[in-house]
Amino acid sequence: MIRIRYGRVDELVDPRLINRVMCQMNYLKPIMALLVFTIPAMPVHAEDLADEVAELRQLLIEIQHDYDSRISDLEARLAKAERQARGAERNADEAIELAEQTAIDQTSGAASPNAFNPAIGSVFVGGYSNVDPGWSEIPGFIPGGELGPGGAGFSLGESDFNLQASIDSNFYGNLTLAIASEDGETALELEEVWIQTTSLPSGFMLTGGRYFSEAGYLNKFHR
Repeated sequence: MIRIRYGRVDELVDPRLINRVMCQMNYLKPIMALLVFTIPAMPVHAEDLADEVAELRQLLIEIQHDYDSRISDLEARLAKAERQARGAERNADEAIELAEQTAIDQTSGAASPNAFNPAIGSVFVGGYSNVDPGWSEIPGFIPGGELGPGGAGFSLGESDFNLQASIDSNFYGNLTLAIASEDGETALELEEVWIQTTSLPSGFMLTGGRYFSEAGYLNKFHR
């Protein structure tokens, strides 16, 4: 037993207790050393975290800006593609309308549908005669009207003037005027005026008006 008081041996103390206290102090030395080295390092670690947070925040801003740029670029490309699609659709519609109109013109019966609108045609018949005065009558025939040798010089026979045009997408029209000279006078006569369908199914057509039929004595090829 040892006596200890204020650093001096004053009381009786069990030596085993002293050994136990010394052992515990030996265990505390590494912990105290760790605390000594750890406490100064804590502010440094906090600064590193702040820098890392700032870097992550800046990286997030850059990523957001990059995504915004890509989205704007994609929106611009989408708008351009939509405009091109609308333009192609308009061109397709115009091409279809042009093809339909061309088909109507080709099946309307006009001889030259692309020449004029309306198509214009004319046939002029004229002649020149030099007849002796004694030939005023033809033996065996009764003179009168258009029958006879005619007058001397130039003369105009029966001539035609023709107009043809598409009225709309369903009808086609024709007008034929005749110019004739009778008894020394020139007269304008209405020879044909008719309307014809162009859009009936199975290629059928209906014609109405004043016209020469396909068959008969006065057919369309009567001259």
